[in-house]
Amino acid sequence: MTTILLRPDLKTSGGEIHDILLDGRYAGNMTLVYRERDRIGGAVQLDQTALTESDKEEVVRFVRNYIQDLITAVRAVDCDLILT
Repeated sequence: MTTILLRPDLKTSGGEIHDILLDGRYAGNMTLVYRERDRIGGAVQLDQTALTESDKEEVVRFVRNYIQDLITAVRAVDCDLILT
């Protein structure tokens, strides 16, 4: 089974930056900014040389679940993200 982790680089009351690790290897990063009861925006960049197609699907599912939980936690009404 694949292990996917978010390693925080920076976390504040209004945003966060994480490295995305797949089985301990760098697979990309995620940058999010947010305002409670308003919106979340950000970008996820995946390293295509580090991921197979099935790995990419797992990472995207993991990140999507994390962001959905964050939307619920900050009660965001709007969410705009870019995945590259």
